[in-house]
Amino acid sequence: MYLFSLFACFSGSTKITDTAIINLLEEANGLPNDTGVEDTSDTSDTSDTSDTSDTSDTSDTSDTSDTSNPSNPDDDLVYPRTWTGLRTIDFGDCSGEINGSGDEFTNTEQGQQIFEYYDCPGCTEVYYIEMAEEDICGYDVAQQVVRAVARNSNRLSIFGFNQQDGFYELANAEVKDDGWEYDYEFNGFRVNGYVEFGN
Repeated sequence: MYLFSLFACFSGSTKITDTAIINLLEEANGLPNDTGVEDTSDTSDTSDTSDTSDTSDTSDTSDTSDTSNPSNPDDDLVYPRTWTGLRTIDFGDCSGEINGSGDEFTNTEQGQQIFEYYDCPGCTEVYYIEMAEEDICGYDVAQQVVRAVARNSNRLSIFGFNQQDGFYELANAEVKDDGWEYDYEFNGFRVNGYVEFGN
């Protein structure tokens, strides 16, 4: 059983090729679903950003100028960014960590094509990420995934990806230290994540 879906056509290399994106678009079946697509593809509770787009309670910094409204740690970053992340999954009788790192490919031909073929509301960045662990708690970990990011002031939305459904909102993240903290559920199990972006 795969925890995270394979971005199928990128075997053994972090370089993304035209052939890879063509294969991605042509192969509609046969791959395991990405993390939690079965229980996160319904975005009825996450697509409503009414509680995040309303900044009327955050524009007044008289009481939030200290730590309750932290500054965006990515303000000085330029393209291409890097992704360095850690996820912890609690299975109840076992928990494990997955480390993932990768590069942004938004401005490449492949990055433009993936946004052209697959809708990703508000997304401005897309990353190709490879995992350090091969398995945790008896589950295989797919070694490559694609993540997209939509930024909104001091919050961001992280999108998962699979070939059947394209992009779907995986989690909303908030500033924590020098990065972003988020959580979501995967097949009933809690996933806690942290990601830092760099250059």
